[in-house]
Amino acid sequence: MRSRQWLGFVPYDILGHPYWLRVQQLPTTGLQGLWRRANLALLQRMPRLSRRLYGIQPTINPKGLGLAASAYVELGQLTGEPTWRQRAEACLDWLQRHPAPGCRGMGWGYPFDWYAVAVIPRGTPSGVVSATVGQAFWQHYRWTQDANSRAMCEAIGTFFLHDLGYRRIDAHRVCFRYTPMDEYYVHNANLWVAAFLCEVGSSLEREEWCALARQ
Repeated sequence: MRSRQWLGFVPYDILGHPYWLRVQQLPTTGLQGLWRRANLALLQRMPRLSRRLYGIQPTINPKGLGLAASAYVELGQLTGEPTWRQRAEACLDWLQRHPAPGCRGMGWGYPFDWYAVAVIPRGTPSGVVSATVGQAFWQHYRWTQDANSRAMCEAIGTFFLHDLGYRRIDAHRVCFRYTPMDEYYVHNANLWVAAFLCEVGSSLEREEWCALARQ
């Protein structure tokens, strides 16, 4: 991954192409459903050829970089080798310089359009990606006590509360959105955000974060 400067493909990048966005919106039954399934099966059978045909270019995925940074932190803690810390901080530096625009806090999204009930434009910050990146910054802060990583974690928490937002189910329960654009429940995303707010909020004495995480 490093030899390619973190540029690569993911299973969903081609689905952001206009043609494939239309395919995903076809009915799931009847002749159109058969055409939909056949097209999507073709992508799985010929991943490289299909990307060449549709001009899909490799990109840097912030979620992948966040996972790599977390792995480097763990390797550094296990081995004591300074190289791992340097590599972790290189990943975190890139992430800090490439957040989603227009957020009150700091958030990150996928580098391609994707479809989930509606079309979500590339770069739209999501709870899953931002929590993955946030975990990397938090691991780095706990390991090094770096003030910048702590500030990044606070900015990510601000994004979750004020940019991402949540839906209130009743007086005692909330569900965080997947992106700022949607209004549906996705429980794995909800739990990623809650876990971050609970762990970081309890350490930084942010009771508002902890209360929302419990809800």
